Amino acid sequence: MTLHWISLESGKSISVLLDLLDVFPGDGVGKRVGQALFSRLRSFGISSRLLSTTSDGASESQVASKELAMLLLRHHGQDILQSSHMLRCMVHTYQLGVKSALEVIAPSTMKLRKTLHSIRKSKVSRAIFKKYSKNMHKNGEQEPPCLDCVTRWNSTLVMYQQALKLRDILSCTVSDKAIAHEFVDHTLSIEDWNRIQSMEQWLHVPAIICNYMSDSKYPTLSIAAFAFKLLLSHCNSYIFMDMDSIDSPYEKITLEVQKEASNKCLQYLIKYEESLKSIPSRIAMFLDPRYFC
Repeated sequence: MTLHWISLESGKSISVLLDLLDVFPGDGVGKRVGQALFSRLRSFGISSRLLSTTSDGASESQVASKELAMLLLRHHGQDILQSSHMLRCMVHTYQLGVKSALEVIAPSTMKLRKTLHSIRKSKVSRAIFKKYSKNMHKNGEQEPPCLDCVTRWNSTLVMYQQALKLRDILSCTVSDKAIAHEFVDHTLSIEDWNRIQSMEQWLHVPAIICNYMSDSKYPTLSIAAFAFKLLLSHCNSYIFMDMDSIDSPYEKITLEVQKEASNKCLQYLIKYEESLKSIPSRIAMFLDPRYFC
């Protein structure tokens, strides 16, 4: 349970870990979390000073916010926590939006994962990869690219980047007569590589936006609207690009992937655009010290 506010004396953002809630899991956990939040806010004497809550989009998180709002209304006799003030974490929302875009090349990504997994788990395959890398890479012997964490798309981007840099070495490894039979079912085609490269290029801007918001020392709600516009502009730049003006088959595949990724991302994000126009969002922008100058 973390509190964030702006100091009126210094104009600086302050964040404080108020408590670690010990709530029994299982059925009804949302209500229990809401009750625990209310209890802590009351014990610190700040239950009437709450502007908004921020959580992920899980159903139990929404239940917790609604339970807290009901208890605050019952205790104070006024609607302290309105429904429009129960906010989703925008960084989490953006992450899920970008993750939905990755579905566009899911088959190619799965082939890459299986290929890297096969190379990394086998001593023979790893040794063959190192042999080729020693002869082909300017810096000598290399380790195989790392596998990603499926739930974290930024790690998928790193996997794409590492694999693309070592693409020729990977291709030689999986074609080696000693182990080629192990990769028959998941050999990456030229089209697979083109689709991976297209997605890797598309992910550059979302990565910059999400990394900035995740690493920010300030509450991110105040820049969420700006970040949304950047992502919107990024996606639209591909959606409205004219396919007819492109002659190269490779460039057409690239743009097709990027257009589809942009549409997927926007379809997810657009559902939460209204929350960026909420009163807490506008207050956050007004109070953000970065805008004072």
